[in-house]
Amino acid sequence: MEFHKEAAPSVAEACAVAIPVRLQSLVVRHGFGGLIHFPARPLVDCRLAEPLALWIGRVVAPVLAESFSSSLRTVRTGPGFECRNRNNETAGKMSAHAIGFALDISGFELANGKALSIGSTGEPVVQEALQTVRTAACGWFTTVLGPGSDAAHEDHLHVDIQPHGANGRYRICE
Repeated sequence: MEFHKEAAPSVAEACAVAIPVRLQSLVVRHGFGGLIHFPARPLVDCRLAEPLALWIGRVVAPVLAESFSSSLRTVRTGPGFECRNRNNETAGKMSAHAIGFALDISGFELANGKALSIGSTGEPVVQEALQTVRTAACGWFTTVLGPGSDAAHEDHLHVDIQPHGANGRYRICE
């Protein structure tokens, strides 16, 4: 994965990315591999970048290549780091985005030009492929939320590595 180490953002005391990196691209070296771009250049903690790269390289790229006979070229995301509460609420717990532990993915683009948007209805093959990568994400991240989990996640897939539960190993996969 190509990334650039960033200076830690200076914002509210509760918001800080301990090991900030800006995602630019990822090289997948097998199957329908190639260079995968992150045009939004999201800022995340390095500890999120590793499982993200593994999930995309070992699951997302191969599943999409098999389903559509075209390689993955672009991952559409939000900014990653955002100093805010969960679900943009005015009060409550801080979001995993506030420490760079979360990324929202709105869709994928393939080398053949096909765009796959999270939350869109349509072709069964698209829905099946997106559901497969979403289900597999539950093995790589501690939280996976998307369409059907709640109103705030109807148009994107939220993945994060925020620890949950008494031992930090509880997973939320909705």
